[in-house]
Amino acid sequence: MKLNQKQIEESGIAGLKQYLVKCPLIDSDLPTNDKTASFDGSLTLYSKPGLAKKDMKGNIPIQIKSTTSKNVKKNKKKYLYLQQI
Repeated sequence: MKLNQKQIEESGIAGLKQYLVKCPLIDSDLPTNDKTASFDGSLTLYSKPGLAKKDMKGNIPIQIKSTTSKNVKKNKKKYLYLQQI
């Protein structure tokens, strides 16, 4: 089944969220089906696990680019990355 652009975008965001949930130092705000022109969401970084406000180091706006191909499907982890703008 060929995915449309919306499905590809939502799949990319879901994959990123699944990856980030394992990191105790990052809190993500990544809405799906976002129509704003610039950033897709943000990551908040912490110095210690627990996500306490006093340990917050900063907030990074991010833009997510999603794609699909046979090569990406075979090597998912290799192609999962964040790009800070």
